[in-house]
Amino acid sequence: MYAVDDAEAEIINKRRRFFIEAWEQHTTDEDFEEFQPKGNFVRRGDVFPVIITQIHQNHWGDDWKPPETFNGQLMLDGPDTHWIECGMIFKLVDV
Repeated sequence: MYAVDDAEAEIINKRRRFFIEAWEQHTTDEDFEEFQPKGNFVRRGDVFPVIITQIHQNHWGDDWKPPETFNGQLMLDGPDTHWIECGMIFKLVDV
């Protein structure tokens, strides 16, 4: 589990607003309303499952990565996801 910070929440919410506005502009048929991209407003501290794809021990190739960080896919409560690059291990939450 991963706790979202202010910057991540802002990015997720901005992207969700963009998709909802685009959907509303291009979809006029009410029969398709149930397929509208949805997801709750995200706030700092909200916790979501994360799939960790790589843990950085010290560096990766020529591209230095801070130790104790990871890359992973945040699984949100809508049809979208959020990529985390160099997420801090201490932001992982036990449940």
